[in-house]
Amino acid sequence: MDWGRAKNIILIVLLITNIFLIGVYGLRYGHSKESNSELYSYTIDKLKANQIELACDMTKSPGKIPALIVQYEEYDKNAVEKAIRDIENSSGNQKEKRPEDQSEYEAAAEVFLKECGLLPHSAKPVDYREGEDGEVVVRYQNTYEDIPLEECYMDVKFEDGIVAGIERQWIEPVEEGSAKLSITEPITALLGFIDIINDERQSRTDSGGSLPPGDSGDTAAEETSSGEESERGSEVSPEETVNVEKIELVYYADKNGVSENILYDTAFPAWRIEYNGGRIKYISAFEQ
Repeated sequence: MDWGRAKNIILIVLLITNIFLIGVYGLRYGHSKESNSELYSYTIDKLKANQIELACDMTKSPGKIPALIVQYEEYDKNAVEKAIRDIENSSGNQKEKRPEDQSEYEAAAEVFLKECGLLPHSAKPVDYREGEDGEVVVRYQNTYEDIPLEECYMDVKFEDGIVAGIERQWIEPVEEGSAKLSITEPITALLGFIDIINDERQSRTDSGGSLPPGDSGDTAAEETSSGEESERGSEVSPEETVNVEKIELVYYADKNGVSENILYDTAFPAWRIEYNGGRIKYISAFEQ
């Protein structure tokens, strides 16, 4: 047998097979790209038709990620109170050394949390708020693989530049779920968001129409982007234009688990849609 000739034939067959597979992949990619473009255009038109404006960029789906088993964590309040007393007693010139801007407050908060053993490497500062009478709050949030864990926060509160206390509702990932979940594109979540907003508008109409200016009507505690609760109308009125300000992939676990003294829970991927000044809706981000 002419092994040199046989080898050449095998190489030619493999080359033809690779060209065929590349062609098939290229066709599928082209169809997929065209389909995604059509879906995007359709969704944008549908948003506009329903008085919803997209005022942000959209991230891409990461493909597949797991759900997370998470643990609600307590902390040693006595140790925190002792650390605060130590700060107050350590120097009479603390006010002269107080932080002056956001970066310095974040640095001071980081030092304090590390001294208390309350700052995992995955925690990130996500908010900075200045209040009246010199009060400042630096908020931290936990993440997993750079994906935020919702309903998880730690606020370091300063008064006159000195740490005055912390407020904490913290969850830590324990392990990944056994299966990877296929994550939808954010454009798909927007289609679900349209249905939610229209249901709210219909509900407001059925209950007597839009509210007069200055009247909040039946209110409900609604979470804002800073995690605070504000009293405002829980439903979008028929005339109200909705501005989508941010779309972000997060891990979401029901915060009621904390009040029910549940130690462990499952956090699932969800698209967090922020709109109209910090109002938030969560939409499942995985194919079921």
